[in-house]
Amino acid sequence: MKKSIFKSLLVVLLFTLTACNPSATKLQIAIKAANLECPMDAGNGATVTEIFIEDNSIIYKTLLEENETVAVENFDNEFVKSIMQASLVEYLNNQNNTEEKEFLKLVKEANYNIVYRYIGITSNYQVDIVISPDELK
Repeated sequence: MKKSIFKSLLVVLLFTLTACNPSATKLQIAIKAANLECPMDAGNGATVTEIFIEDNSIIYKTLLEENETVAVENFDNEFVKSIMQASLVEYLNNQNNTEEKEFLKLVKEANYNIVYRYIGITSNYQVDIVISPDELK
């Protein structure tokens, strides 16, 4: 309940600021609104803790529970990265949710990358999976 009220107030505030400040983008507004939902359970021991813009990329900071079979360090090779990237591109390009489709449209129009930044909770090891705007429908 509190998240919904704060989310609504933030959206109103950001639209007001956008009217006064043309440099505020729809993409920044969408990211601020999405962050109100964080942390988000992404399944399989992954939790999206923050979404932000860095160097023309939308970063999904994702903490991953590690164990004897799952370690972020194992993602840090080109073969595994290519499989993960292909899976994420397919997932993004098959979105049916109108809000998510609109968000991806904004990302593509802004010519931003999407980066899934996986960080091991135990190891603190970090691996980025990068998706270019050209890979989005």
